[in-house]
Amino acid sequence: MQTIADLHSNRDTEVEYVQKVYLEIQEAVVYEAELGKAGWLAGGYATHSAILEQLH
Repeated sequence: MQTIADLHSNRDTEVEYVQKVYLEIQEAVVYEAELGKAGWLAGGYATHSAILEQLH
């Protein structure tokens, strides 16, 4: 989440937009894991999980 905040809200993780983007990423990871296919990045679930971990 901090990475999103750094890029979009002057490092403020409490901004609604930052929280919304983070939630969308979480939902995409879960959804794509359930489908068992890669989505918005090559590499699939493992890549998404690594990205989500870095964003938190």
